[in-house]
Amino acid sequence: MSKLQSFLDELTDAELVSFYNYRYEQFMKSSKVKIDSELIKRGIQKEDFDHYRVDILANTEERCPQCGSQKFYNSKEIETVTYSVASIDLEVDYKTCLICLYSEDKSENRETHRRVGVFGFIRALFYQKKK
Repeated sequence: MSKLQSFLDELTDAELVSFYNYRYEQFMKSSKVKIDSELIKRGIQKEDFDHYRVDILANTEERCPQCGSQKFYNSKEIETVTYSVASIDLEVDYKTCLICLYSEDKSENRETHRRVGVFGFIRALFYQKKK
C-alpha cells in the first residue's frame, strides 16, 4: 500500500473533501486517480461536497480555521528579517494543517518579517542570539 493510500484511509469524509478541494491540483495524474478512487469507494460525489463541510465556527480550538481538520504537523523554516541593507535569518517553527497546508502562524509572521524598523531588527538579533 502506498503512503498516499495509507494517508487517505486515515482521513474522515470531511477531511477527504477538504484535501481534494485544497490540494488535488498539486498531485501527479497517478495520485489524482487514487484520490478519485477513494472518493468513489466512499460514495462521495463532487456535487455533494457542501454536505461534508465542517462547522469551523462551532469549535475552532485545535482545528484548522480554513478546513476544520485536527491533523497538524510542525515544520521549521528560515525567515529573513530585513532592515535597510542588513538582514538576518531566523529559524521559525510553524504549525501547519496536513489537509490544506494552512498555517496561521506563517500568515502572521510573513507580515511581521518582511521589513522591520530599527527596534524590530534589534529584537530579531537578540532573539537569534538567545538560541
